[in-house]
Amino acid sequence: MTGTTDFGVIISEAELDDPDPQISSRNPYRSAFDLVVDRILYYIRSHHLALNGEVDAIVFVGGIGEKAVQLRSMIAEKVRYLGYRGLDEGKNEGVRTESAVVVDISLPDGAGQETTGRTMVCKTDEQF
Repeated sequence: MTGTTDFGVIISEAELDDPDPQISSRNPYRSAFDLVVDRILYYIRSHHLALNGEVDAIVFVGGIGEKAVQLRSMIAEKVRYLGYRGLDEGKNEGVRTESAVVVDISLPDGAGQETTGRTMVCKTDEQF
Protein backbone atom coordinates (compact mmCIF):
# COMPACT_ATOMS: atom_id res chain seq x y z
CA MET A 1 0.00 0.00 0.00
CA THR A 2 2.80 2.44 0.86
CA GLY A 3 5.94 0.52 -0.03
CA THR A 4 7.08 0.50 3.61
CA THR A 5 6.24 -1.26 6.84
CA ASP A 6 7.91 1.49 8.89
CA PHE A 7 5.00 3.01 10.80
CA GLY A 8 7.08 6.07 11.65
CA VAL A 9 7.38 6.83 7.93
CA ILE A 10 3.67 6.19 7.43
CA ILE A 11 2.78 8.65 10.20
CA SER A 12 5.21 11.31 8.96
CA GLU A 13 3.79 11.15 5.42
CA ALA A 14 0.09 10.74 6.36
CA GLU A 15 -0.72 14.46 6.57
CA LEU A 16 -2.57 13.86 9.84
CA ASP A 17 -3.21 17.59 10.32
CA ASP A 18 -5.23 17.75 7.07
CA PRO A 19 -8.95 17.54 7.96
CA ASP A 20 -10.05 16.93 4.35
CA PRO A 21 -12.25 13.79 4.40
CA GLN A 22 -10.96 12.88 0.92
CA ILE A 23 -7.30 12.81 1.94
CA SER A 24 -7.19 8.99 2.11
CA SER A 25 -8.12 8.78 -1.57
CA ARG A 26 -5.06 10.80 -2.62
CA ASN A 27 -2.52 9.90 0.07
CA PRO A 28 -1.64 6.20 0.44
CA TYR A 29 0.11 6.85 3.77
CA ARG A 30 -3.06 8.37 5.22
CA SER A 31 -5.06 5.49 3.81
CA ALA A 32 -2.71 3.01 5.52
CA PHE A 33 -2.90 4.96 8.80
CA ASP A 34 -6.70 5.08 8.64
CA LEU A 35 -6.78 1.34 7.95
CA VAL A 36 -4.67 0.63 11.05
CA VAL A 37 -6.98 2.82 13.16
CA ASP A 38 -10.02 1.03 11.75
CA ARG A 39 -8.58 -2.42 12.53
CA ILE A 40 -7.65 -1.42 16.09
CA LEU A 41 -11.13 0.00 16.69
CA TYR A 42 -12.68 -3.17 15.28
CA TYR A 43 -10.86 -5.29 17.86
CA ILE A 44 -11.59 -2.90 20.71
CA ARG A 45 -15.32 -2.97 19.89
CA SER A 46 -15.45 -6.75 19.54
CA HIS A 47 -13.59 -7.31 22.81
CA HIS A 48 -15.87 -4.89 24.62
CA LEU A 49 -18.86 -6.90 23.45
CA ALA A 50 -17.27 -10.23 24.34
CA LEU A 51 -16.38 -8.94 27.82
CA ASN A 52 -19.81 -7.35 28.41
CA GLY A 53 -18.17 -3.94 28.63
CA GLU A 54 -16.16 -4.91 31.71
CA VAL A 55 -12.86 -3.48 30.50
CA ASP A 56 -10.68 -1.32 32.72
CA ALA A 57 -8.11 -0.03 30.24
CA ILE A 58 -6.78 -0.02 26.74
CA VAL A 59 -3.05 -0.72 26.84
CA PHE A 60 -0.72 0.14 23.98
CA VAL A 61 2.41 -2.02 23.77
CA GLY A 62 5.30 -2.72 21.42
CA GLY A 63 7.08 -0.38 19.05
CA ILE A 64 4.01 1.20 17.45
CA GLY A 65 2.10 1.33 20.74
CA GLU A 66 4.98 3.06 22.50
CA LYS A 67 6.03 5.48 19.77
CA ALA A 68 2.88 6.45 17.82
CA VAL A 69 1.62 9.48 19.74
CA GLN A 70 -0.87 10.40 17.01
CA LEU A 71 -2.26 6.86 16.82
CA ARG A 72 -2.89 6.77 20.58
CA SER A 73 -4.59 10.19 20.41
CA MET A 74 -6.88 9.16 17.60
CA ILE A 75 -7.84 5.83 19.20
CA ALA A 76 -8.43 7.49 22.59
CA GLU A 77 -10.72 10.09 21.05
CA LYS A 78 -12.75 7.49 19.20
CA VAL A 79 -13.31 5.22 22.24
CA ARG A 80 -14.56 7.91 24.61
CA TYR A 81 -18.13 6.78 23.93
CA LEU A 82 -17.20 3.44 25.50
CA GLY A 83 -16.52 5.17 28.82
CA TYR A 84 -12.83 5.99 28.53
CA ARG A 85 -11.38 9.11 30.05
CA GLY A 86 -9.92 11.68 27.75
CA LEU A 87 -6.22 11.63 27.02
CA ASP A 88 -3.72 13.83 28.81
CA GLU A 89 -1.87 15.04 25.72
CA GLY A 90 1.18 16.08 27.75
CA LYS A 91 1.54 12.59 29.20
CA ASN A 92 0.81 11.04 25.81
CA GLU A 93 3.61 13.00 24.18
CA GLY A 94 6.00 12.37 27.09
CA VAL A 95 5.71 8.57 27.23
CA ARG A 96 9.21 8.03 25.86
CA THR A 97 10.79 10.14 28.60
CA GLU A 98 8.94 8.40 31.46
CA SER A 99 10.98 5.94 33.49
CA ALA A 100 7.97 3.84 34.52
CA VAL A 101 7.23 0.62 32.64
CA VAL A 102 3.47 1.33 32.61
CA VAL A 103 2.38 4.90 31.96
CA ASP A 104 -1.23 6.01 32.48
CA ILE A 105 -1.87 8.66 29.82
CA SER A 106 -5.50 9.28 30.82
CA LEU A 107 -6.85 12.46 32.30
CA PRO A 108 -7.21 12.19 36.08
CA ASP A 109 -10.40 10.62 37.41
CA GLY A 110 -13.05 13.23 38.02
CA ALA A 111 -11.71 15.72 35.49
CA GLY A 112 -15.26 16.77 34.65
CA GLN A 113 -16.10 13.35 33.28
CA GLU A 114 -18.17 10.38 34.38
CA THR A 115 -15.87 7.86 32.74
CA THR A 116 -13.68 5.20 34.25
CA GLY A 117 -11.71 3.47 31.50
CA ARG A 118 -8.03 4.35 31.28
CA THR A 119 -5.59 4.46 28.41
CA MET A 120 -2.11 3.22 29.19
CA VAL A 121 1.22 2.48 27.54
CA CYS A 122 3.29 -0.51 28.62
CA LYS A 123 6.92 -0.28 27.61
CA THR A 124 8.19 -3.59 26.38
CA ASP A 125 11.61 -5.08 25.89
CA GLU A 126 10.93 -7.40 22.99
CA GLN A 127 14.56 -8.56 22.91
CA PHE A 128 14.34 -9.65 26.57
